[in-house]
Amino acid sequence: MSWKPAYIREQMRRFLALASKEFYGGGTPNWDGTNLVVDIQIDENDMTVNANLSPFGGGYGVLVSELFTLMVEDQIAQVFVLGHEYGHGMTETVMQAAGLTNLSGPAHEVIADLISAYILSRMGIAPDQLVRALETAKEHVFNTHANQQQAGHHPEGDDRISYIQTLNVIMEGGHTFPQALFLLLEQLGCS
Repeated sequence: MSWKPAYIREQMRRFLALASKEFYGGGTPNWDGTNLVVDIQIDENDMTVNANLSPFGGGYGVLVSELFTLMVEDQIAQVFVLGHEYGHGMTETVMQAAGLTNLSGPAHEVIADLISAYILSRMGIAPDQLVRALETAKEHVFNTHANQQQAGHHPEGDDRISYIQTLNVIMEGGHTFPQALFLLLEQLGCS
């Protein structure tokens, strides 16, 4: 598969619509009052495999490197990564719903991953399908950060996939997403 802009934009519209229902009571997802918008731009100058939530004219969209569009071929993995970036903009709202405060660094990366995984499940992507896609694309989706300056607080790829699997197990036990998020971060010593 390859990068298909129209498909990606449609999936991100669906992603933000579900996030609106799940986390914003039907309102527009936003970060500190600035709307999250379906605006995906390609940075032809970024020579890394990367994506970032970035301010554009009408709100926050996602800036992806051209190399990302070439190297990450699995469309589920592509949607997950963009969802992760939008998840950064939703982290504070989701943490508040889960009763979590004063978290930063690696916890924010885990929360952004889990927001993306959860919304993708609501979009009909089965958890095992997501895990397979991420395993296949792991070298470009997660492990690239280990060799780049922007690694920041990103946990290792295998850990990130494990957290997604653990979230699914907790939710299968009947917990809501905020409850499952709280329990998982508690297990990690972050809550």
